[in-house]
Amino acid sequence: MKSNITNSITERVLIGKAMKRIRLSKNLTSNYVASKLGYKDESTYCRIERGEVNIYESLVRGFCKLFDCNIIHFYKLAGIDVFESKIKTWSEFYTSLSDLPNKDAAELIEIANKINPNKT
Repeated sequence: MKSNITNSITERVLIGKAMKRIRLSKNLTSNYVASKLGYKDESTYCRIERGEVNIYESLVRGFCKLFDCNIIHFYKLAGIDVFESKIKTWSEFYTSLSDLPNKDAAELIEIANKINPNKT
């Protein structure tokens, strides 16, 4: 996903569909999720699920926190391969870890150290 926002229609639709699938799997209304994410009514949230508006990474993080799901797994469910398509170097990988909770970052660092012991 691009830095803090995605303007790609394809990514917006994929993310919106993933959000809707997760919400429906929990038998929750769009109104309930909208209110938990801080929206006054459900109209904007419904537009997000349809991929009609820009989606900020902070929204995706808030959604993942609400549903207690890992953001990487969320993007995989959406069909967006964050690491393969967005992070090209080990330096970028390690820099991206600062956005993750410490536990997740530590797990990824452990895996990365096994894959890339020289940290080039």
